[in-house]
Amino acid sequence: MNIRFLKTVVWLAYYKNFRITGERLHLTQPAISSRIQQVEQELGFRIFERQGREVSLTPAGQIFVTDAQEIVHQYDAMVNRHRPSQALGGVVKIGLATSMAHLLLPGIIDQLRERHPQVRLEILTADTNVKLDLLASDQLDICLMANHFETTMQLQTQPLCSLSMVWVASPALVSLSSYSYSAAELSMLPIISYAPGTLNAARTHAFFGVHQNNIRQLTISNSLGTSIQMAVKGIGAAVLPTALVKSELALGQLVAIRTDPQFPDTDYVAIWPRSSNHPAAQAVASMALSEARQLMQQLSSDLVRVS
Repeated sequence: MNIRFLKTVVWLAYYKNFRITGERLHLTQPAISSRIQQVEQELGFRIFERQGREVSLTPAGQIFVTDAQEIVHQYDAMVNRHRPSQALGGVVKIGLATSMAHLLLPGIIDQLRERHPQVRLEILTADTNVKLDLLASDQLDICLMANHFETTMQLQTQPLCSLSMVWVASPALVSLSSYSYSAAELSMLPIISYAPGTLNAARTHAFFGVHQNNIRQLTISNSLGTSIQMAVKGIGAAVLPTALVKSELALGQLVAIRTDPQFPDTDYVAIWPRSSNHPAAQAVASMALSEARQLMQQLSSDLVRVS
């Protein structure tokens, strides 16, 4: 069992799709299948259940993939430690979601300043479509953003982390309770949502479904910081990354609202043009993953999970 085969297992477990995994690894579906079969034969159990091009992990496979991810991470870290360092220079242009600006950007900046003091940073937080357009036109070197786009052969992606999401509101709007709100009941509250075109705007709309039109007061915000402050001031209920409202929840400025169904986690990735010759993209992606791992060590795994 070699590291390339382990990486194939890890990526297939992440994408759960042979075609997308093949694009990521530049392999054909038969080549991926062959690698997976060899690993399974060596282990003596099935890692994946197959449904056409889609797969799901078996219980034994879930345990194995967790160990495989750690081995792959340690291997990549070892290679990076012993690879001759290449100092970066010039301008590095980073686009990122506001959640990544709050949680990962400070550590990335510290790493760049320490390792590559000659780098000049340009940082943009903007709507998803704007960032993708700028990435495609080489006006950005790399983006750290929610993963809700089709992976293509033109884009290189690296999973970073998953953030749990929670509905919150001021105690002036709701009281602390174990009661579970339905979408219909939650729609009776004023709601703070995301800018159109973003992943969580679409997910919020899907969450309410036919009850979307029942919302009498809908506030749209393109800033997580602004959304948090509006929720604290009682303007509305908002669904936000739990890691970003941890302090407000602990201080009682916000109350967590239980819902049925629960709002899904948000997966984040680093993404950059596959054709890019700028060494900064891979360097920033590696730093972002390192910061995500440190964040998971600081917070509980139910708030942040590293892919």
